[in-house]
Amino acid sequence: MSMRQTFTAAATVATLAILPTVTAKAQNVVPGENYTLTLIPGQGPFGNNGNQAVTISDTITPPLATQVLSGVFGLQASQSGGSLFALNPGCVDVQDFLSIPGDYLATVANLSPNERALDIALFSLMKNPVNLQDPVTDAAIGADLWEGKYEKSGTYSLSTGNFQVSNNPAVVAEGNQILADFTAGKIAIDSSITGLCDLTAGGNQTLRTPCKVPEPTSLALLGAGLAGLGLALRRRGGPASGVEGGPG
Repeated sequence: MSMRQTFTAAATVATLAILPTVTAKAQNVVPGENYTLTLIPGQGPFGNNGNQAVTISDTITPPLATQVLSGVFGLQASQSGGSLFALNPGCVDVQDFLSIPGDYLATVANLSPNERALDIALFSLMKNPVNLQDPVTDAAIGADLWEGKYEKSGTYSLSTGNFQVSNNPAVVAEGNQILADFTAGKIAIDSSITGLCDLTAGGNQTLRTPCKVPEPTSLALLGAGLAGLGLALRRRGGPASGVEGGPG
């Protein structure tokens, strides 16, 4: 997220209407649902979470070398005027604007197995409230999310490869330590994270967050149940034989 994007988003605070109190507990989004994302009144896009300025460079698509703010957003979300809940998504794109307040659609993220595993590990770290209040840790997690998306070498490191972070030694060191812990299987995975969704709003910043995705076993059982129902209807001469059109 660029400096300009942060200040643009923060400037919208004064225009926000009075909103209901946000619930204390974060809530997972549901794929296919729309959510209105807003700033917490009186706070910027990172909320009370930390962030740090870093320089990022990407040699893949598009070539990029710029200073950005890395961190974990602190937003609030709602559906159709319902109660607000806390949301701590990470940003995926590094050149798009954050449209807040704005309406975002949740869709299941299309990720490689490696990126999915890394992102779940990073969101598992975010479950610890202490992490969300440490600027260096937040910035390291944000940078590692970018690393998972943009690094194509097969080795995760903020210091080498197609995607790199510089000009902030503390963030680079912690980000690399997190990546090393992930590679070594040392990060405790939160079993409640069953899926990952991207929140999108046109050409604006894509946000990634845990979401409720049906487990493959549940889908298989649902499919088997529907198949059994169809078979029973055919045996009974049910409506499947004449749903469309009757005698003329």
